[in-house]
Amino acid sequence: MITLKKNYRLDVFLLVIFLSLALPAAFYGYRAYRLYYAFALETETKIGSWTVLEYYTVLKNVDAETFKRLRPGLVEKGSQDIKIAELDHIYGWRPSDHDSRNRDVFVRMLLHGRKLAAWYFYFRGQLLKDGAPLSFSFQDFPTPCSGIVLRKSGLYDTFDPAASIRLTWAVFFENIPLPILNKIREGDISLSREGNNIEKIQKILNVTQPLIHKLHIGANLYLSMPEYPRVGSLKALISFKGVNNKDCFYVKNRCIIRDAEIYFETFQYTLKGTVTDLHTTKTIYSEKPIQ
Repeated sequence: MITLKKNYRLDVFLLVIFLSLALPAAFYGYRAYRLYYAFALETETKIGSWTVLEYYTVLKNVDAETFKRLRPGLVEKGSQDIKIAELDHIYGWRPSDHDSRNRDVFVRMLLHGRKLAAWYFYFRGQLLKDGAPLSFSFQDFPTPCSGIVLRKSGLYDTFDPAASIRLTWAVFFENIPLPILNKIREGDISLSREGNNIEKIQKILNVTQPLIHKLHIGANLYLSMPEYPRVGSLKALISFKGVNNKDCFYVKNRCIIRDAEIYFETFQYTLKGTVTDLHTTKTIYSEKPIQ
């Protein structure tokens, strides 16, 4: 009996020691896990370091009074008076789809958040993706400015100031969703990070509309079935402004040659295409700023 009591007491003692160590470890481990993956502002100041990335953004339906107050350098601060967003550059505007008296303003934002691996960036706890909705509460602004993320600024947005040669290449774009296909027009331009006009749709050569399938439902009876997703293709002459270097024509750090993959990006859409051939016929080109 004495041996049993001693063993029992030892077991209880070991259990108490275990719980006194395990419970705090589990509590603080869970707390660290929760904070780390919550990506709250308070987390950023305690765990890891800030990462600042540039994002092209459109501020939607901006009224005339707010538009007058927009300027580079406007900032938004978080709950601990830490800067989390800054309006870095204003490119231009177009009339708003919601109210023609208002404007959609295209800007470059500096966003402070956490970057994970190569592709994940969290801003205010939100994983940012192309098309993600955002709003910015700039200091001294009476109301927030709502917008949509267009894309992240990247290596290919760097524009060589020495670029002075303009060549025209035929480019084939495919898998274009129908809503975007209907927006593409001759004269659409692509801007560099600095706002330079470096690419332009000189001429649309061919457009392939999405197919409409017919489902046979009876004798001489067919039901039109739109293809899903409805995508088309387009071939166009694209005028590029770049520089010749080591037997290659470079545009935004990309070598433009036959079969090269390119992105044609405007404030309204992004196209992914393949260069097919060099267009040798001289074409007239005129640069126009965004209206």
